[in-house]
Amino acid sequence: KSEDLIQYGFESEFIGRLPVVTVFEHLEVEDLYNILRNPKSPIIIGKKRDFKAYGIDLQFEDEALHRIAENAFLERTGARGLVSAVEKVLIKFEHALPSTDIRHLAVTSAMVADPAGELEKILQRPDDPEREARFQTLLAEEEGELEKSMRLKENELLEGYGIYFSDHRRFSARNEIQFGFTEEAIDLFAERVWKEGGDAGEALKQSYHNYDHGLKLIREKTGVREFLIPPEGIENPDGYLNQMIREIYKDE
Repeated sequence: KSEDLIQYGFESEFIGRLPVVTVFEHLEVEDLYNILRNPKSPIIIGKKRDFKAYGIDLQFEDEALHRIAENAFLERTGARGLVSAVEKVLIKFEHALPSTDIRHLAVTSAMVADPAGELEKILQRPDDPEREARFQTLLAEEEGELEKSMRLKENELLEGYGIYFSDHRRFSARNEIQFGFTEEAIDLFAERVWKEGGDAGEALKQSYHNYDHGLKLIREKTGVREFLIPPEGIENPDGYLNQMIREIYKDE
């Protein structure tokens, strides 16, 4: 109530001019956990990008996210505690793994409980098939969730902007390639169409045209037939494709 702020010491004239007065509640463990498991969580996305810069793909077990949330809750700093809680778990891995051949890392609850001990186990058995299987399972689950989200977004775009995805199907059939956009990329695309006020169908068709030659070249060089385009591919399609192609030729 406004009178609570006045009793706290604020001038009544100042409080009377506030358009909105609201109360913030403490974040519980489940609140912090939901922040982490959100597909758009900047904390998790940022950490994945940090590792990706070293060529390492990162996946998180659900139980690991919950334990990280529990650790962050003990910090009593709200959502800010999530950043330090994630760093405490992964900082040793981020320092040690880039100099190895390990390219997939599944973050488990055991890693949250004992980062140093689990890192030592990973370094002793870098080719552990069980760990790789765990990573692939988590990756498949994430891709499944993304596909569901993309289908929902497709319906929203169809209803809200009149965008049809027949061009996508023709592109896939013509090039023997399956590709789509991450949820963040779809949001960026929809925002751009809305701001520019252009024809959404034409904008989508241009996106497919941008990727036509580049993805076909990558398929021919690597055999990869499935692609998931991030926001960078919407902002700068040519730059994103050129970077992918440079990475291929760099490894030859």
